[in-house]
Amino acid sequence: MKSRWSLYLLIGFFSLAVLSATISAVIGAQSQEADDDDDDDVLGHPPPPGVELRVFIHRLRVLKPNHHGTCTQTSDDQENHFDVTPWHLSGPIIWRLNRSTVPKSLTGSVDGILDASFNTWYTRIFSQGPDTNARAARLDKVNAILWRNLSRSSIGATYAWYSRSSGELVEVDTVFNKRFPWANFDGSPDCQSSPDAYDLQNFATHEFGHWVGLDDLYDDSDKDLTMYGFGAGGEIKKRTLGRGDDRGKSQLAP
Repeated sequence: MKSRWSLYLLIGFFSLAVLSATISAVIGAQSQEADDDDDDDVLGHPPPPGVELRVFIHRLRVLKPNHHGTCTQTSDDQENHFDVTPWHLSGPIIWRLNRSTVPKSLTGSVDGILDASFNTWYTRIFSQGPDTNARAARLDKVNAILWRNLSRSSIGATYAWYSRSSGELVEVDTVFNKRFPWANFDGSPDCQSSPDAYDLQNFATHEFGHWVGLDDLYDDSDKDLTMYGFGAGGEIKKRTLGRGDDRGKSQLAP
């Protein structure tokens, strides 16, 4: 009788151990999956009636393990091409930075870099407001800029809410991927090699093109334009506008 109860207890302990291990594995997988998501918690908060959300993901064209993409020198930035979004700026816009999320490599330069990126599009339209505590993209009356974990294929993302009826921009947030190293490179050449990192001004200038109402471009002929939708480590050529970017900027000027 005692041996039978001992067997029952042994089976019970074994089953409990297997169940515990299974639960831990599932929770771990779910945490990893959530950590890899493209900041999609914003999708859990649907916009109010009459407001639409558009999300832009800036990705690597070549994705390799422990590699930040392949940068190419400018060969032709005179492609006369641009695409517009359904919204437009109707006046000045105030942006706010979550300073606590800024990478240490950019601590002393981030404000000036972001200001330069905005001014590449328009001067006296964008101005910096007080810092924000926003830790995710969300429709909260704050045009936020921050860093947080995005998927390993995403360099950054811009979330734009706009009025379906008027086409006016309601709010816009930009999130950069804190998984990756960031830097402020020298002004030339187009492709930098040290450190192996992403240039903030390069990618911020692209993302802020969405703020003004320009869409991503994916044709190979557009690869040297600022609004080209792929990027790479060491790349700085998106800091300055190509012919198509300039033409779009002129058409959309508030």
